Amino acid sequence: MANIRASVVVDALVSGLVKGGLGNDGLGIDGLVNSGLVKNAIAANRRQWVPRTVSVIIKLCVASIVLSSVVSCGGGRDTAGASVTDRPQPLTQGLSPTGQVDSAQVRFSWPALENASQYQLVVEDEYGNHYQQSVTAQAAGCSDESSDCSAMPEISYYNQTLSWRVDAIVDGVVVPLTHPLKFVTPLNTAVHPATDNASVCDVWPTLVYDRFAVLNNIWNAGTVRSDDWQQTIAAKQSADNAIVASWTYDWLSQSQGVPQAVKAYPEVIYGNKLGTLITGDKALIGLPERIDKLENFTIDFRYSETGNAERNVAIESFFHDSCEITGPCHLDDNRAYEMMVWINNPTTWRPGDLAERAVEIDGLLWDVYIKPRSNKSYIAFAANTPQTEGTINWNRFVEWTVDWTTQNAAELRISAMTADLCMGAIEFGTELWSGAGTFTLEQFEVSRNQVKK
Repeated sequence: MANIRASVVVDALVSGLVKGGLGNDGLGIDGLVNSGLVKNAIAANRRQWVPRTVSVIIKLCVASIVLSSVVSCGGGRDTAGASVTDRPQPLTQGLSPTGQVDSAQVRFSWPALENASQYQLVVEDEYGNHYQQSVTAQAAGCSDESSDCSAMPEISYYNQTLSWRVDAIVDGVVVPLTHPLKFVTPLNTAVHPATDNASVCDVWPTLVYDRFAVLNNIWNAGTVRSDDWQQTIAAKQSADNAIVASWTYDWLSQSQGVPQAVKAYPEVIYGNKLGTLITGDKALIGLPERIDKLENFTIDFRYSETGNAERNVAIESFFHDSCEITGPCHLDDNRAYEMMVWINNPTTWRPGDLAERAVEIDGLLWDVYIKPRSNKSYIAFAANTPQTEGTINWNRFVEWTVDWTTQNAAELRISAMTADLCMGAIEFGTELWSGAGTFTLEQFEVSRNQVKK
């Protein structure tokens, strides 16, 4: 996979955004920013750790890294470490950060632990999203264990109650060091933290607002033969206070990668994406839910784009064997079906093998594609007429797919999508093959109404 280089750019359109600058001081990935003027750090004595049995598991996945209003991806690889199960009791109380948010000079402090070579700052939210980042004892200024450790990370969060804690690494073992400490973040836009990365899934920058998340999804960047590609996501506040998601990209020429391979799918997510990014609880968003119990989901959209690229504009959902959603970054991936709706088509490429032509669904004509040889649990609808704005009744595509695949699965040698599968999320993005351009999602609203039985 191509590697990640993340940067944070302050955007004056989003009031109150902050940025930080850590330089090359050893603090891994990106960090936390607390709100307002907060109290001075509490002094603490040096702590000692008595070895004990700790069960350590290596995380297999990360959904994303939360950054400020603009985040970019380019060359470079970033991986992070381990988490603890059956955690021993933390050794001390968490310390309060000190500093001012408007100057981005927020410092997190914690007591040094004897023989600790590294520390992990862990941030979690109410939905179970979390990430962790590493800082060496030397970078934290406490390698001699005579003073408190501290770090000044640079991620911004908005209007979200989070908790942070510190774990220490002693002889390769993760040792709980501080109890979780709650803190409240500024602004009226909610940005969630994200999970850390180990060895299987890349770290993708993410911006979360209201019930949605903008994800810098570069899932297949490894098919590019150069590190010169770029992809940047943004979330800006418009004049009418709406949040507008956008991205810019340059996936180079076809000759610089595998021409037929999709390189990336920058997107906006509503729901639970593959168990790695959750934009709200079920009471708020109505997902995940079984197909036979789905409320009626309606999507209103409008977008504009510039550039010269081989790309589509596509809405999709994954369906799972269980509403305990997992995906490719879990040991127990329970994805069972993928359904895509291409509302705008690329010049050259199509989703798969043409199975039906000019099928009328939701008042428009669509060609239906399947992949009986490579992915029997995939279906895509390609619009006969490109759509740059409109309203889509998502349930009509879901119900059509259930009926049609059930009737034709055996003949077409594909799998049937059954009504007991669970829909995790609705995702709106652009699959990118090559070329450069910009995409602005001026409107993306998901409404739900109870289906009358």
